[in-house]
Amino acid sequence: AATERHAGFVDGAPLRLLASTLLARVVVAVVGQGLLVWATASRALGAAQVLLVLLAGAGLLFTVLLALGLRGYLAMPEPARASGALGVALGALALGVALDLYAAASAVELFGMVGEAERATSFWAMPSLTRIEQLQSAVAWSGRLALLLGLGAALALLASLRRTAAWVGKPDERDRAHRLLALTLVGVVGAVLLGVALQARMSSDTRLLVLLLLGPVLLVVGIGALVAWTRLLRGLAHALERGAADESGEARDDP
Repeated sequence: AATERHAGFVDGAPLRLLASTLLARVVVAVVGQGLLVWATASRALGAAQVLLVLLAGAGLLFTVLLALGLRGYLAMPEPARASGALGVALGALALGVALDLYAAASAVELFGMVGEAERATSFWAMPSLTRIEQLQSAVAWSGRLALLLGLGAALALLASLRRTAAWVGKPDERDRAHRLLALTLVGVVGAVLLGVALQARMSSDTRLLVLLLLGPVLLVVGIGALVAWTRLLRGLAHALERGAADESGEARDDP
């Protein structure tokens, strides 16, 4: 299908908002998860519960900012974005935050019950082991589903960004979107495999070996993907504001 180029100014602020929010969300998530691991290892379950609430609140705030960025992107001229893909991204984002909040609530309850079990002075004071197992399963599966929804939102956003890159005549940004697609897929699949491996029945030494082998690789892939996302979004925002490269209004096929 032919896509008309736009020679005028288009505000790239929504794409910059997406870039800044993604960066902040990743930084907060990494720091928060690190503190959560430390609190859990130190058996500071009360602190872990507070951290979970704070992370859930931060996640909700970031979701609102991402939704605002996507809505602003959706308001751009039709040839500059893919409305269907952005609708999918918004839907996946809404479902993802619902799952994140459910997982956080389940984890808070789980830590509370574990704390009760540690303080119990008799068998009758012990919390329900069945409920604890249900909460563990709920946290694990909601986390995996949220990860898949995040992948769906990322793929949908990339589909729209590819159209934007074609519209403003930026083949280098379109190529970056292709590379980013591969990085995103590798990162998500690797994270899922690492999570499954760590939850499998294996010795502590084997679990540590898996973490040492996959952890650094996923860290490099994640940093590379984050840098690529930021450069792509900011680069396209600048290109939109500068105007399309071809001011003659000549049509080009959308890839």
